[in-house]
Amino acid sequence: MSSSKFAELSAGMCLHCGLRTIASVCPRCAVETGIADARPTSSGTVRVGFVGRGGSASPTVWIVTGNDSTQYTSAGRVLPVEESTPKGFVSVEGIESIRCESAAALAVCDRGLMEGLGGGPLAVALVAHRLASATDAGRATSQPHARRTACELAGAGCRRPIALLPLSAGEIAWWSALAALRAGERDEAVAHLGELPPGGYDVAAVVLRWATERWVGDAAAKAKFLVERRLQGTPSQRLGKVSLACGSSPIEQFLLDPDHADRSLLSVRRESAPSVARALALSGVAIDGQLAVGASVSAAVLDDLIDLDVPMDPSTLSADQRRQMLARTRPDALTDTEVAALQLDFERDRRAVVNGSFEDLDVARADAHIRAIVRLHTDSIVTEELRAIDPGLCDQLVAFLAKPAAATLTLDLVRDPSLWSLLARRLDVPVSSWPADPGSPTQPFVGWIALRATFARLTAGDWAAAALTGEHAIRLASDDVQRREAINCVAFALWQHGDRDAAASTISSAGGADVSRAAIAAGQLAPADVAMAINHALIAASGDDSAAAAELGRLIDIGGTTELGAAAAMHTLRRWHSDDLPWTSRSPRPPAALISAIRSVVVQSSDLPLVRALLAYLSNVDRDWVARSVSLAPSTVRSTADVRIYQARATGPREFVDALTYALRSSDPPAWVFAERDAAIAIAVRRVFDDDGSSALFALFAIERSMPVTADQRAAIAPLAVLAVCAQSDADEAPPADGYRQLLVDADIHYRDRPCPLHVRHLLAAAWEQLGHQHAVHIQRRVGRMHRSTENIVDQASRQGRQRRSAHLAELAMEPILHDADLVVEAINEFRDHVSSTPVALEFDDLMAMIGDIRRRAEQLRRGRFDER
Repeated sequence: MSSSKFAELSAGMCLHCGLRTIASVCPRCAVETGIADARPTSSGTVRVGFVGRGGSASPTVWIVTGNDSTQYTSAGRVLPVEESTPKGFVSVEGIESIRCESAAALAVCDRGLMEGLGGGPLAVALVAHRLASATDAGRATSQPHARRTACELAGAGCRRPIALLPLSAGEIAWWSALAALRAGERDEAVAHLGELPPGGYDVAAVVLRWATERWVGDAAAKAKFLVERRLQGTPSQRLGKVSLACGSSPIEQFLLDPDHADRSLLSVRRESAPSVARALALSGVAIDGQLAVGASVSAAVLDDLIDLDVPMDPSTLSADQRRQMLARTRPDALTDTEVAALQLDFERDRRAVVNGSFEDLDVARADAHIRAIVRLHTDSIVTEELRAIDPGLCDQLVAFLAKPAAATLTLDLVRDPSLWSLLARRLDVPVSSWPADPGSPTQPFVGWIALRATFARLTAGDWAAAALTGEHAIRLASDDVQRREAINCVAFALWQHGDRDAAASTISSAGGADVSRAAIAAGQLAPADVAMAINHALIAASGDDSAAAAELGRLIDIGGTTELGAAAAMHTLRRWHSDDLPWTSRSPRPPAALISAIRSVVVQSSDLPLVRALLAYLSNVDRDWVARSVSLAPSTVRSTADVRIYQARATGPREFVDALTYALRSSDPPAWVFAERDAAIAIAVRRVFDDDGSSALFALFAIERSMPVTADQRAAIAPLAVLAVCAQSDADEAPPADGYRQLLVDADIHYRDRPCPLHVRHLLAAAWEQLGHQHAVHIQRRVGRMHRSTENIVDQASRQGRQRRSAHLAELAMEPILHDADLVVEAINEFRDHVSSTPVALEFDDLMAMIGDIRRRAEQLRRGRFDER
């Protein structure tokens, strides 16, 4: 339940004393009964950081609203912020659903995001400052605000801070119970409900009665005890009290006490609320027609409805709910991706056996039936394990293996698809010889054999033979699904063979031009339907990108987030995708209508792999839209790391590195994050000279922020980081720090014992040259100053004559210059081996010549020869 549901549940009574009333001020305790309006929050409403320096620094929560900016330290100090924005504070993500800044701050304290934030003084000070004490004169005006704070904390499942609020003991118990329910803490919820005074809070009876119906164990027993204590009297009297508490209809009264209700009340009218019809179905009442389930129904309730064989309206199910139904009723209708996501191990193994992909099986951990079938396929041995499962089938298998023919192909054998590849491999009957008998139980197997033969010819690239075999597959198809798959194969073979008109005609004859809207709305599109619609769009617009884009956009608009829309969007990626980063993208932008259609799929879909793929593409060709947070605000997955990373990717290299670094440092990052990092580094290294310098900046930020990378990746991005630093260096300032030269040294050492890719070697050479040039410019100015100082010393010494004292003073004056010269030579030697055969090498040679001249003049001064040139 959300905080809105909790507020609705708490309406119609005085939460301060528990009296049932709709008055704005309670007639019994004279306290305002309302709840303050919700106030939107964002990640910037609550920020955390430190106030003070060193050991005296205090963890601090900072609340920023339109008319208030206040900090609360862990020691309980309240610090109004009136100056410019303090530095070092970071926004707290994931609090947008808490619609009250006080509740959001208390939730942050409760969750202990920073060490020291969970202490009592901070929360106490925050409550005392923002919510008037219950003993203050301002209580009447602060009560609704305190109640809204409690409501939002309950909706967030934060129970502990509620006890600090200036509310009555009964109200604190009520909100604490709701918070415990939200957090799934059943024992604590019952304990708090038991603290409510019996003379009020009648709605608690509804919650307790619900708990007795749904829970098991000690929590359910305690809830039942509290119901009996709160609802005294006969069953009908108790039912009346519950009905009074929730204002229930006769049908809802039946649901509360079905054993003592009038059975004539069980009729369900068309205008009955979906929740009522759903509750009746869960109670075992027969429903006329199909039940409108609703996308908000939990997976557990949906499982109960499936177990009760309740007919459900597919159009009222979400995509996830339809997948759950298929997983429970027809797992064979799920896609491979869905099977993997739902972790249906048996179905995954069964498909591997059907497809002959035995290398994908972990036989030791597979089901006993799967193990026996694998042994049968690999060794043609009927094991005792299989015989124990189905002895009759084993006898038929032995007979078939002894004499594989149509005569020994029994109905029991063809009913098990896991045996089909074994049976087909043993049978040597041409596809053209099989008769078409739609009513025969063996027809699905025969149609599958024909499809298998067609696929084999398509894989071999024999288009003419594939088209001919596909015609037999159409003839032998046992149902519409097989027929459509065969038509798809024939159309593809004809298209590849160059006969596009025949391909288009084949697809059109099967209805590929007009996919059923009813099937789309119900989510009942078969994979063959999706493939046929896509193929028709591509064949009809073959060779014309604009026409293809229009067709794909139409299919996306028709399909929404169903399989058709997703397939059309993914085909768009395959057709227009290029291996780029947003700042290196040179791929042509598809028509605006197609981009708009893909945006709709991204916003509406909750399929994270699909959303990731589409956002990666849009961040290249629709960068501004992806980067704006408001674009994805309607998405149900907007707060996931998947969306945040690709929004950062579209924003810029710095944000992209920060998002990747955060994800890679989290516990057990998913595989796709590593894949995204690897792809980004590979593209940046390959395309560093094809953009405005952002690829080099990406590498520099990755080095500076210590983004987790492999040793090979660090060696590859090191020259990019150096190139970025050199591009930003000012000729009038000091050269880049020695740490950047060390990056190149480490990269050279890394590639000393392993092959270095040619483009990386080129990048290393370019980075050494650029860094060497930066140092050469700085050294040249330094050597110039040394040379001028030397000439000044020589001139002064020559004017003073040839006295020994003058020579000694000149020699002393030259010592720091010669020491500096040694340092310059050392710096030059660090680069010379890496920049040979480059213009920078000539610069260093000139500098070495100037150093040599300075040393000669120093030697002349030592010997007292001031006037030699």
